[in-house]
Order: sequence, then C-alpha cells, then structure tokens
Amino acid sequence: MLKKWLLLVFFYQPFAYSAQIYLASSLSEPIGKLFNSADYAVTLVPGPSSSLARQIVQGAPADLYISAHPSWTTYVTEHTSALKVERFLTNKLVVIKGNKVENDELTLKEMLGGSHGLVAVADPSHVPAGLYTDQVRRSLELSPVSEWVPARHVRQALRYVETGATPYGVVYSTDAKHSDNVNVVLQIDASLHQAIEYHIVSFTEKGNELAHFLMREESKMVLMDYGFELP
Repeated sequence: MLKKWLLLVFFYQPFAYSAQIYLASSLSEPIGKLFNSADYAVTLVPGPSSSLARQIVQGAPADLYISAHPSWTTYVTEHTSALKVERFLTNKLVVIKGNKVENDELTLKEMLGGSHGLVAVADPSHVPAGLYTDQVRRSLELSPVSEWVPARHVRQALRYVETGATPYGVVYSTDAKHSDNVNVVLQIDASLHQAIEYHIVSFTEKGNELAHFLMREESKMVLMDYGFELP
C-alpha cells in the first residue's frame, strides 16, 4: 500500500509553471540576465514587437509583453483584456558600419540614401526600429531607398553589418554598444523620428508580478548598464 501511494504522489506531482514573456528582440539579453539571477521560472519569446503583438492578439499565452513601439502597444491593448500598461524604457537610433569599412566621412543623408553602399535596417513596414528609421528618411526628404536591406528584426540588421553583408546599418544604440564587430558612425537626432519608447503590458496576475520586478530600481540599473534610458 505504501509503495502504491508513493507512486501516485510521484505521478501527480505538478510541473512548475513557466511564465511567458513576449519581448522586443533588443531586450532579450538584459531581460534574460535579470531573470536568470532571480527566482522566477520564465520563458522568453523574443522577436519583432509587431509579430509578437499579432501572436498575442491571436491567442498566444503571454503573461507579459514588452513592446518597442507605441503603435503595437496600442494594438495589443485594444484587442486583448490587458490588465496594466506601463512606460518602461527609451532608446536611441545610431548608424553603424562594419569594422573594415573605412569611409565614414559621410552625412546622415548620404548614408541612409545608400549612395555609398547597402544599408541594413529592420523591416520598415512593421518592425519598430525600421518604422523609426523610415521616419528619419521622411524627415530628411529622401525617396524610398532601394539600397536598404530589410531585416526581420533589429538584431538581424546588426548581424548583417557584423558579417559584412552590408557596410552600413541602422540599429538601436544598445545593440551597437555590445558588439565588437561594428563601429558607431553617428547618433541620429531624436527630433527626426518619434520618441523610442518601450512599454510593458501585463495580461495576468503573474505578469503584474513580473512587471513589478522589472520596474524595481535594481532592475533599471542593470538595464541602464546596457545603454537603455528611463522615460
């Protein structure tokens, strides 16, 4: 009888629940570091804010969503039963070049215009970093640029430049800061595009708990070490 009960207890032992955090690709490394150092069971689902937002609206089981663009934050909150939305972080856009690219005495308009080579950008049709970059193009009164190489997300745009697939690219300053294979040519004037803001959206009580953890001063200090700024 004792053996029977021991077997039953083992069989019905519940598995630990892993909270689902859908987050912008640019945040995957620092957020992963924060949760690795804490006593939380989480599963990170990084990707373009646009794709993640669509997945959540279609029923993906997210406890928390961290968006890199206000329009996708709005989209999610209007189509789900979100519990809470909070402003989280800000970022900057920079133009980068590969380490072996010598000609960096160019204006922003020349580089984005592609007159001196291909430019890797996150897909400007829907990915936040690409949407911001396209706003810069419009502010500079540039026509659509055939030399732009669209990437699925901003980290892929960074890799294109790191590997030499394109000489130039536009990424967040936080992505460029931690790469040894690119150099920042210039920081893009923030007045040329919409403010880059990350928002946290909670869908469950567990999501609220995780959001509270991320909003702590200790967590913000780690994120600022990665180059993010507070709104």
